[in-house]
Amino acid sequence: MADLRRIAAALRELAAGLEAETEGGGGGEAAGGAGGRCTHDGGNPGEAMLSAVAFGQRFDRSASWTKDLCRRGELEGAFRLPNGAWRIPAAAVGVYVAAQQAPDVVPLVPRRTGSISDWRKLKGAA
Repeated sequence: MADLRRIAAALRELAAGLEAETEGGGGGEAAGGAGGRCTHDGGNPGEAMLSAVAFGQRFDRSASWTKDLCRRGELEGAFRLPNGAWRIPAAAVGVYVAAQQAPDVVPLVPRRTGSISDWRKLKGAA
């Protein structure tokens, strides 16, 4: 029974947040909501969440850039609300930065360490 009460309270909080975003006060996704943060994701109450606008502002990028990252699954834990707005866990910022700083890209062709004179010598010897 306590679980049902906890779930009901989380749903009421979610509904209140959605109502605040969709009201005419300009507090929706484009404005970043309540400072671009909310504190619910349905399963982890209390976890800090960012809107697409707030995440993009941290990297000096647009909300559409952030939404593209979410659609491609590059932001771990990001989810879409019924009104179409994206929510990104604050922890995803650190994960994204770490992934950008240490890319696991391996060059396909190793760099050659010869010079043009080496090639001319080989060409002349043939």
